[in-house]
Amino acid sequence: MAEQKDIKDISEELRGFWSTPFYINGVGEIEYKLPENLVDTKTNLKMDIEDNPKLKEVIFESVSRILNALGFVDDQELVLNDLWYNKYDESRPELSFHYHQNCAWTGTYYPHETNHVTSFFNPNAGLVVQHFPKQQEDSEYASQTFHLEPVQGSIVIHPAYIPHTVRWLGGNTSNSISFDVSYKAPVGCKDFGSYKPE
Repeated sequence: MAEQKDIKDISEELRGFWSTPFYINGVGEIEYKLPENLVDTKTNLKMDIEDNPKLKEVIFESVSRILNALGFVDDQELVLNDLWYNKYDESRPELSFHYHQNCAWTGTYYPHETNHVTSFFNPNAGLVVQHFPKQQEDSEYASQTFHLEPVQGSIVIHPAYIPHTVRWLGGNTSNSISFDVSYKAPVGCKDFGSYKPE
């Protein structure tokens, strides 16, 4: 009988499949423009996409890089569905568990030092906890959440089906810019899984 390896030393035998892509990259300072009628708000502030061409360019370049790295076509025309400015402080200390609808990718750019944390949840967690025993420690296969304290000048992009929350850490007001991206194709097109009508 073959000698059994230590239970912690089976990395050569384990393979991870169906991974979820998260793009986290430092892009530095990107020029952006907020609406002129900026007012104190308890919710997010819609930004004019056409007033922010550089930010749009970086978002599209990033999504195209993701698609190429994942083995999909990277020349599919993209649509920036929405762009908005977030504020987290005493008036809006948290954003509850949610998804982004009618888009393929969603993400956030962090132009300033932040004072909030975003928590992402494994969309398959319900299946995992039904079929495995009690979790002993976090791993690529057992983790149900991960928490991100973003760095200034970074951009984070992930599939829109990933649920997440945002929590302000107190102290200074914290801001970020979020966006939704879909693919542009005719209605009924089967080439891509998420599209916005022409």
